[in-house]
Amino acid sequence: IRDEKITEFFQGVFKSHMDEEGNVTFDKLGKILTSLGRQVSQERILKIKRKYGAEETGMIDWKDPDFIMTVASLNVVNVKAIEDGVFSTAFRIFDMDSDGRISLHEMRIVLSLFLPVQIQQEQEMVETTIYGMDTQKDGEIRFGDFVKGVKDSGTFHISMYREEFLLASLMVAGFVLYQIFKEFGILPVIGVYEGPLGV
Repeated sequence: IRDEKITEFFQGVFKSHMDEEGNVTFDKLGKILTSLGRQVSQERILKIKRKYGAEETGMIDWKDPDFIMTVASLNVVNVKAIEDGVFSTAFRIFDMDSDGRISLHEMRIVLSLFLPVQIQQEQEMVETTIYGMDTQKDGEIRFGDFVKGVKDSGTFHISMYREEFLLASLMVAGFVLYQIFKEFGILPVIGVYEGPLGV
């Protein structure tokens, strides 16, 4: 079901770019990828075009599962560039009950389509993003919270790393003090206490 939904999502995005004859031309691929938060060089686009034999027709076979998986494998670079229509398509497809809500479990799958790989590799960040979307604390995520959560994930939150920054700051401060004491020859002596003097 997971792979079927992912395929349905990407096909839905390409379908929204069809012309009156039901075709999607390859010159639209860059724009479509940008709407998905992917930023791909023109050279890479040409390689994809050659690989899927579209040089003669100039058309994208958006129903080809291999082509869809190639697009899905491209890393998200800019979540801010993801268009509202893309969010709507994903939410509609993964909203199994059509009740305007997606479960936390399903949202983990959805986020694999929207988050940069470096964020996906940080399990704590993924869980923080998901539970941050659950504003009603009922295990369900609404569309507005989903969109906000994804866009906010692209912003670096220093508060998420306050303990790490505090520890790093203390280490730097300790090193600076050590260098100052060393300069004036007043380094602290670290030894083992062996009892009262003269014993």
